[in-house]
Amino acid sequence: MKATESYLKQRIIEIEGKIGNAGDKPLDVVEIYCSFYDAYGQLVFRPRVPIVNPRMGGLKPGETKSFRLPFDEVPDSWNKQMPQLVIAGIKFL
Repeated sequence: MKATESYLKQRIIEIEGKIGNAGDKPLDVVEIYCSFYDAYGQLVFRPRVPIVNPRMGGLKPGETKSFRLPFDEVPDSWNKQMPQLVIAGIKFL
């Protein structure tokens, strides 16, 4: 996770990671919830975002791919900790 500044002087929070398919079926879509909390543990932002999709070629069995999630709408009340990442949906081919 890192914070950068866009050309428009906006704060961009980026989460980078890898996802692997340890199963025996190809994945077409994997979506996750990224839950951002404040200092009191209250949820302040929870977008649902794809980390695997048909445009990037899905994810074959045994394959691992990198992903990058940029967010420019995270509230200032966010506690600056890594958000909780939870699988929101999976679609097999």
